[in-house]
Amino acid sequence: AGKRAMNLFKTRGWSTIISDNLINRLLGIMCLGIGVLIGLFTLFVSFLVEEIESQSGWAGFGFFIGFVMGLVLSGLMMGLLANAVDSIIVCYAECPAEFGDSHPELAGGMQRTWSQAWRPLN
Repeated sequence: AGKRAMNLFKTRGWSTIISDNLINRLLGIMCLGIGVLIGLFTLFVSFLVEEIESQSGWAGFGFFIGFVMGLVLSGLMMGLLANAVDSIIVCYAECPAEFGDSHPELAGGMQRTWSQAWRPLN
């Protein structure tokens, strides 16, 4: 299936989309941002716990645990989203006319946006 999709993109002249990888980069940056935010939240909570229990040294560990958990969980969700976007692009590349038959308004908007960003459809 992957080889067939690659051949489809090459025959249509859309191989730039695969090499661009913009969606995956954006979602990766979002994962890092979410990891940092969750890390900062757990850092704040660990400061509160440290004040209450008078234990030292748990603040950095709290940030690390929160960062890793945020990174892993957001990575799972963003991975699903990236695969969904890839599937939409492949389905659109295979048969844009069927999409236009089913949903003419959405297909028109997607075709206009696609033509602005990439080559016009064949």
